[in-house]
This record gives sequence, structure tokens and C-alpha cells, in this order.
Amino acid sequence: MTYLFATITLSLVNAMLMTFGTWEEVAAVNLAILATLAALEYSGIMQNRASFTLSYDNLELLQPSRRADLFADIAKRTGIGPLRVSISRIRIKSQTARLRVWYIEEDE
Repeated sequence: MTYLFATITLSLVNAMLMTFGTWEEVAAVNLAILATLAALEYSGIMQNRASFTLSYDNLELLQPSRRADLFADIAKRTGIGPLRVSISRIRIKSQTARLRVWYIEEDE
């Protein structure tokens, strides 16, 4: 999705510069935008984040004060270190909760 926006931006900037600027300015701006994208891509700043839904049975760890314990328990059970966790639904009767867990997707 990022590359789609970069392509649209690049074409708009090129159209404006071709009207008011020179070829050298267009080339310089294009190189600057492409170099910035390459630097962001290869530096690891733009990491692929993914999420999954988890049915969780330890409602005691859902308290805000036990956030670190919740993250550690999810990492222990799934083998994936969570970045963020949100609660979708809590079922008191069955003592379960539906969680959405975000993590960094590893390249294989």
C-alpha cells in the first residue's frame, strides 16, 4: 500500500515540476523520493505487522496492571512476541476472552 501512495505522489510531483521546473529538478526530486523509500525499506523501520485472533482463558491477566504478565503468557503459549493486544470480547460465563494480537511478521 505504501508503494501505491509513493507512486501517486511521485506522479503528482512530476506533473507539477514538469510545468514549472527543469528536467534536473525532476530527476533530483525523483531520486530523493526513491532514495527515501529504499532507506526506509532496508533499514527495518517499515516492518510487516500481522495479527491473529486468540481465544484466551486466563481472565486475571487482562487487568491493565498485569499487562507484562499477559504479554509473557501469550509469548510462552504461542511462541510469538506480541507488540499489542486488544480485547474483542469477554465471556464471563465460560471464563474466556477473544483477543486480537499484533506481532512483527518474520521474513522467511
